[in-house]
Amino acid sequence: VERLEDNLNKAKPEPRLTPTEEEIYKLLVEGFDLEEIAQKKKISKRTVQVHRANIQQKLGFKKAKELKRFLRL
Repeated sequence: VERLEDNLNKAKPEPRLTPTEEEIYKLLVEGFDLEEIAQKKKISKRTVQVHRANIQQKLGFKKAKELKRFLRL
């Protein structure tokens, strides 16, 4: 049983945020909106949206509203 648990843990490594995703996550936590983050990072708003979607998925939120609620806590 112990070996089975070890194998299951190895099979599904926890998704980690990339350094850019971490930066964008921190800016979201600080309350910046997508446009402000895009300007600050000198990237397009669409790129910020993609990073936010990746963050959302990696943190296990199915909808953007869930992530927004979490960020407000």
